[in-house]
Amino acid sequence: MKSRFLQDPDLVPRFTTLIVLVVTIGFCTVAVFNLWRRDPSLPVLIGAIACLTLLTALQISLIAARTRPLRRRWGPYVLLAQTPLVYVPFIVADNGWVGMPGFLAGSALLVLRPVYAWTVFAIVSLSIGGVQLLLHSGLLDTIYFMISSVITSLMVYGLSRLSDLVREVHEARAELARLAVTQERLRFARDLHDLLGYSLSAITLKSELVYRLVDRHPARAKRELEQVLELARQALADVREVSTSYRQMSLGAECASARSVLSAADIHVDMAVSIQELNGAANTVLATVLREGITNVLRHSKAQRCEIRAASADGKACLTIVNDGVRRPQHPSERKGTGIDNLDQRLEILGGSLEAGVREDGRFQLVARVPVSFPDDRAATVAEDGSQEAESVPGETAGKTADHTAA
Repeated sequence: MKSRFLQDPDLVPRFTTLIVLVVTIGFCTVAVFNLWRRDPSLPVLIGAIACLTLLTALQISLIAARTRPLRRRWGPYVLLAQTPLVYVPFIVADNGWVGMPGFLAGSALLVLRPVYAWTVFAIVSLSIGGVQLLLHSGLLDTIYFMISSVITSLMVYGLSRLSDLVREVHEARAELARLAVTQERLRFARDLHDLLGYSLSAITLKSELVYRLVDRHPARAKRELEQVLELARQALADVREVSTSYRQMSLGAECASARSVLSAADIHVDMAVSIQELNGAANTVLATVLREGITNVLRHSKAQRCEIRAASADGKACLTIVNDGVRRPQHPSERKGTGIDNLDQRLEILGGSLEAGVREDGRFQLVARVPVSFPDDRAATVAEDGSQEAESVPGETAGKTADHTAA
C-alpha cells in the first residue's frame, strides 16, 4: 500500500524537512561523539554543541516551506553564517568535524545560481583536502574525507530539493487538468461563434427592422418576421450541429489522449482495451465517461496509478477506471447534481448503468456498462438529449467534473 506521505502535497514537504533534520542531527551527533573521544574541556564541548545547534537551525531554515520564497534573497547570508560554523571548530575538533563542510556545499547548491553554486561547491570540497594537510592526515585519509564531504553535500541538496520538486509536480498536475477543461471550453465557444455569429447578427438586424416597420408597413414586417423565424431555425440547427459533433467521440481516440495526459502528469497508466466495434452512440457515451473520469482523476485525486479497462461480454460493453490517491471517503449524496449524474442519465437512456465509489482497498472505481447495440430510436433520443443540453449550457459540458473524492 502506498504511503499517504506520497499522496498529500502538504505532508511530503514536511516529511522531507523531517528527513533533513534527522540526517543533520545524525551528523552532528557523530561530530559530538568524535569530539568527546578527545576528552575536550567543558567550554569546548559546549561551544561545539552551540555551533551544531546553529548549523542545524540554519540548514532547516533553507528548506522550510514558509522561507522558500525568501531563499534566493537571504540564502547568501545564511551561507556566510554557516561558513565559520563549519570551519572554526576544526581548530579543536580535528577530524571529528570533517563531515560538517558538506552542509555548506549542499546549501550553496540550493540557494546560489548554478555557476556560483558549483564554484562554491568545488571550493568547499577542495578545502577539505587543505584542512587535512594542515591536520597532517595521510593521502588516503585526505581523499576519503573529500569524497565523504562531496557525498554529504549532494545528499543534503537532493533531500532539500525533493520538497520543492514534489510540490511542483502537484501544481503541474492541477494545471494540466485546468488547461484541459479550458481548452475544451474555448473550442466549444469557437464553434458556436463561427456557426452562430452570422445568424444571430442577422436576427438582431431584422428584428430592429421589424420594430420600425410594424406600425407603418405591417405586410413587410410580416415578411421580415418570416425571415427572422427562418434564421432562428437555422441557428437552432447550428447549435445542434455543434453539440452533435461534440458528442460524436471515439473511445479509441480518448484512450490515446488519456494515456498521453496521464503520462504527462506522471501517473502510471495500465490500459487494456479489447472492444473492437461499437455503434456511434455507445462509442460516444463511453468516450465521454472516459474523458470525465480522467479529468476528475487529475483534478480531484493525488493519483499515482490509474487502470483503464474496456471489454465487451454478453452483449454489453464495460469501461472501468480505477485510481488511487483518494482524498476522503465518498458519500452517495455527494454525487447529486454532478457530472456523474449526467453520465448516469445518458447510460440509462441507452439501457446501461454507471457505478462509482471507493473500493475496500481504498481506490476509487468508476464502471460504465452499455449495450453494444440497441434500437435506432433510442440512439436518436441520446443525440437529442445531448443537443438540448448543449443549448442550455454551452461550454459547460466540457468543464463539468464530478465532485467526488477520486475523480
